[in-house]
Amino acid sequence: MKQKRRKGGVFNLPAIRRGEIERHALHVGAADTEDFWRWLVAWVWHNDQNVRDPIGALKLAVGRMGGSITEAEADATLERAEAMRQQRAADRLARFLGVTYVQRQQLGLTTIGSIDVGRRSRTVLRKRKNRLHNERKRRARGASPRAEYEANSLTRTKPWEAEGMSRRTWYRKRGTSPSAAIPPLKCGGTNGTSPSAAILSLAADTSVPPERKQEDFRGGACLEGGILLTRRWIAAREKACGLRHNGLLWTYLRQEAAE
Repeated sequence: MKQKRRKGGVFNLPAIRRGEIERHALHVGAADTEDFWRWLVAWVWHNDQNVRDPIGALKLAVGRMGGSITEAEADATLERAEAMRQQRAADRLARFLGVTYVQRQQLGLTTIGSIDVGRRSRTVLRKRKNRLHNERKRRARGASPRAEYEANSLTRTKPWEAEGMSRRTWYRKRGTSPSAAIPPLKCGGTNGTSPSAAILSLAADTSVPPERKQEDFRGGACLEGGILLTRRWIAAREKACGLRHNGLLWTYLRQEAAE
């Protein structure tokens, strides 16, 4: 069977199953019954098939179960286990051995099911057990029950109504308002404007100071109404207006800027 890894080592399911079968057989006294062969066959199903001495390993397991077996009986048990259909599922193995839920809890069996409580019911009981265990741990740490906490909460008691004020005013006076106002952004803007307003003020819309008029036009730029216009911007405007650039407009703008 596929082995599952766990923290601190390797989870060997067949080895754990063999130990649980031995504990259950010893607990119910299976060695003194006529059905002792069931526990032996189940043990052989979960034993390593590549073991050097399967008969000797089975005899040692029978001794741990509180019984004894001869070599011929051990050989016959091996042949019987090989001829039978294996019952390796948790609930099927429990029905094969007659494991009850009480025995499962007493012996701490985790890989064998039970005949009186199904798999889903065991899952529900396990979750309930874990929930009660965690609740006891919380109570030991001083945590109050949920009903008591909700009964004493501010949402239920509403102390602001006794003082004749609104809930927000009551929180504000205590300085514990759950929704504090977000402070406005003060950095990044000009003359008290927000950063978004500063970003939206494009350089093309900014007025050019008078001293810039005396500078040479770099890259084909010119001034129009105090606004610095580039050659690319002028060409785009002419194209949008349906005009053909013949050099006259550009010359006129340069002359007007020079004056």
